[in-house]
Amino acid sequence: MADLQGLNIATSYPEILGRYLAGEGVQAQLHTISGSVEIAPSIGLADAICDIVSSGSTLLGNGLREVETVFRSEAVLIATQNLSAEKQEILDQLRFRMQAVRRARRNKYIILNAPRVPWKRYLPCCPASSRPPSRPWPRKVGYRCSR
Repeated sequence: MADLQGLNIATSYPEILGRYLAGEGVQAQLHTISGSVEIAPSIGLADAICDIVSSGSTLLGNGLREVETVFRSEAVLIATQNLSAEKQEILDQLRFRMQAVRRARRNKYIILNAPRVPWKRYLPCCPASSRPPSRPWPRKVGYRCSR
């Protein structure tokens, strides 16, 4: 943390970062930014940043690396049991969509454009396929498109 002493730090969370740095005895100049905090060092606005990190891929893409965890959090969905029918329907739709995203992460969507030949020939590369190609490929005569 001593490396941050006296530096310019860009963040969307100045209160959280300010309290954290004060607790660590670090004095730094905080610059409040909304969105795309990770580009601040590359445009000369800051020496370091404090931002929400999930996978770290955005940091890596901008030549940055995580050096300290300031705060851990998680998102939770909480609802009262006394929702109106209209609000319950909205909640049910939201939960359905969230669950669908979680289920979809286990699957891959593949589009196959291939010459029209007996469908069984494709099974070794697409074992989960259960039906033959569904449509002619419009730009190539003799080709089919399957999803």
